[in-house]
Amino acid sequence: MAKKFAMTIGVKKYKFIRPLKYAANDAKKMRNFLLTKAGFDQVWHYSDYSSNKYKYPGRSDIEIQLEEIGNLSMGSEDYCWFFFSGHGSIHDGIEYLILSDTHKDIQKSGISVNYVIQQLKKCGAGNVVLFLDMCRDQGIKSIERPGEQTKQKARQMGMISFFSCSSNEYSWELQEKKHGAFTYALLKLLGKEKG
Repeated sequence: MAKKFAMTIGVKKYKFIRPLKYAANDAKKMRNFLLTKAGFDQVWHYSDYSSNKYKYPGRSDIEIQLEEIGNLSMGSEDYCWFFFSGHGSIHDGIEYLILSDTHKDIQKSGISVNYVIQQLKKCGAGNVVLFLDMCRDQGIKSIERPGEQTKQKARQMGMISFFSCSSNEYSWELQEKKHGAFTYALLKLLGKEKG
């Protein structure tokens, strides 16, 4: 029987840039969908709402969990999905997840999407899917928005990838739905949300 593992991350509050309204809710809803509707065995979940201090969406905790995922021994029939909702950025041509404690030195305080892809692929799962609901306006003028680099890297590694928007576009949040627009549409498509 196929093993199904996933990691969901939602960052609403940031120490150094403006907060988002619904990123933590997006990750929570995705986690719930994966566990209750999609039959996933385990979902490692990190968000602002976590009661476990080691499940807060800071760089070191996320990096440690990604390393553990990379060390899993999975097979071609197994699933390993990754969902991120929050700010994203690019620095020197490399795309990064902006986590709760990320500051202007992105290379030291963010996590590169290349690293995420490498760890997911390293686990050996045959069904690896990357969902990135990011590319929002971070309010840091020195940081560019993510572009095409992640799409190319994911394709090279044989991964399926979904993005909330294209290069130099923004992801939007829907106040009336209490979601990011991408995640709301994704969950609706997957059969979670009604209406």
